[in-house]
Formats: sequence, structure tokens, C-alpha cells
Amino acid sequence: MVKIDEKLLSIDRNNLEEECSMLPQTMFIWGQKLAAAQREVQASKTLLKLCYAKLNGMVRTNPTEFGVMKPTESAIESAILVDRGYQEKQQLLEQAEYNERILFSTVMS
Repeated sequence: MVKIDEKLLSIDRNNLEEECSMLPQTMFIWGQKLAAAQREVQASKTLLKLCYAKLNGMVRTNPTEFGVMKPTESAIESAILVDRGYQEKQQLLEQAEYNERILFSTVMS
């Protein structure tokens, strides 16, 4: 989950000159957070692909260990998608993409 400093989301209407002078620094902070979130998405995608590749080889080598009686492409794909480790990495990717969207909308607003 994205941690958001509430002070960065509010504007002191009684001190607009100071708020305007801090805007470049605030945008830089949010830009850094967005870049980190984008890096996390890419890392999560890489981990998911690596997990898929590893499972693909394992299922093809020992299909019965994964409940696959006839190793067709469809059966192998299904065995990979229901694997707990694969699902965990999929959830990490989904959370990373969610965080990225939040930070993107914050930077663009």
C-alpha cells in the first residue's frame, strides 16, 4: 500500500506564497515515489515471468506432481495458473500496479 504524507496533500490557503515556492520540491517528491512504484511494477513482472518459466519446466518434467494427467498446453497453463507461488506473485504485481496508478493520478492532478 502506498504511504501518503497527508501534509503533502493539503494546501495552506493562508500561506499561498510559501505553498507555491514549495511546489517544485513537492512535485519532485511525488515524481520519485512514482518512479519507485514503476520500478516495483517492472520487478514484479519479471518475478512473475521467472516463476512462470520455472513452473513451466517443472510441470513438463513431472506433470503428475501437478495433477496433470495429459500434458497438453492447456493443462500445463492451468497447472501454472493455479500454483500458489504463481498466484502470490500475481497478487504482488496487482498491488504494485495499484500503487503505481494511485501515484500517477496524484502526480497528474
